[in-house]
Formats: sequence, structure tokens, C-alpha cells
Amino acid sequence: MVVIPAAQKTDHGGTASRQYSGSLFEQALLLVLDATFHTLWKADGTPAEDLWPRHANLE
Repeated sequence: MVVIPAAQKTDHGGTASRQYSGSLFEQALLLVLDATFHTLWKADGTPAEDLWPRHANLE
């Protein structure tokens, strides 16, 4: 379990952050999951060329 502290939606006083709580959580989650992915990828050792065919472009 990973606990990501962030402001609650009802924290209008800005005591935890001046940023809107939803945005703050999403940004923190992005960083945590990106770091997790890179750690697992480094441990696995699969070259990027082998992973590219499984890449999904959702743009």
C-alpha cells in the first residue's frame, strides 16, 4: 500500500496545498506510478525495442 497525502475536496483553506485537491492527487499519482513503472522496467531488463510493439497511442 502506498499512501499519497493530498488535500481533501473540502479543504478550501489551502492548508495542505494551494492547488485544487483533485489535480494535486492526480499529479502525485502520476509521479508514483511513473517511478514504479521505471523501477519494474529496470529490474526486468527488457529493451525498449521489445516493448514498443505493445505501446498504445491513445492521443
